[in-house]
Amino acid sequence: DELLQKQEEIRDELALIDDFESRLNQLENEENAARKAYSHAAEQLHQARIDAAKILSGKLMAELPSLKLGDARFDIQVDKKEPERWNEKGLSKVAFRVATNPGSAPGPINKIASGGELSRFMLALKLVLAETSNVPTLIFDEVDANVGGETAHAVGERMRQIADQRQVLCITHLAPVAAAAQTHYVVSKAVIDGRTESNIQRLTDSDRVDEIARMLGGKVGAARKHAEELLG
Repeated sequence: DELLQKQEEIRDELALIDDFESRLNQLENEENAARKAYSHAAEQLHQARIDAAKILSGKLMAELPSLKLGDARFDIQVDKKEPERWNEKGLSKVAFRVATNPGSAPGPINKIASGGELSRFMLALKLVLAETSNVPTLIFDEVDANVGGETAHAVGERMRQIADQRQVLCITHLAPVAAAAQTHYVVSKAVIDGRTESNIQRLTDSDRVDEIARMLGGKVGAARKHAEELLG
């Protein structure tokens, strides 16, 4: 019963052998057409990335002064990869470069920026990208790490401004950032019957003063007065 099917398979194989040159030329033409179409689309995408990089760099630079990075420079370098590394994502390779000190040459952000600077660059990037996003809530998980002093105040104030447009959830250990919030929750852990349980509690206005003072540390009286000043 399978002989007729086998006959057809053999005929197809023989036809392919007899028409080998023609079939090979056809495949080469298809490959060249696909390569040409890919190159055209990839070049268009590459140029679009260059244009977008200029816009993104400009918007991010505008955010830096409010985060105490007014002397820093940020640029996005968009180059072409080696042909053998081209893939379905295109032919571009993108690098974020920064210079944090006047007169210094930009370099890779992961090698130039300190921990605190990197956190603020990341915050600025998230804020800029949020402008074109319909996401109603932004979550910052200790994006203010490794910063303090006036910089912490600046970070808290910038988050507060963003909160006028959309909901912001921020996990922080910094009193100035926590004080900028409209609502304050405390997350704690406790071991109950041999198991660790987490608890979250919304603070009242008076509780917030105590918690901010605890986060500030130092002498109780002075810390509480400072906490009251932060909360305004």
